[in-house]
Amino acid sequence: MERGESFDFQALKSKIEANYSNINSFAEKIPMSYVALNNKLDNKMEFTIKEIIKIVELLDIKPNEITYYFFTHIV
Repeated sequence: MERGESFDFQALKSKIEANYSNINSFAEKIPMSYVALNNKLDNKMEFTIKEIIKIVELLDIKPNEITYYFFTHIV
């Protein structure tokens, strides 16, 4: 991530909460620790391509929705 570049993951968080009981149970499915997932959703760490692919599969995100969930800049 470029310095100062942040993405808005609110839609992704909402989709996770709508499909899983909590973020921790979703993190286990990726698999990833709760702390790592939370750090990524808070822009403290980047998602890898493999993680994005797994999340897209788990949440049934359509290809044309990937930008909306992962690459919407915070304004």
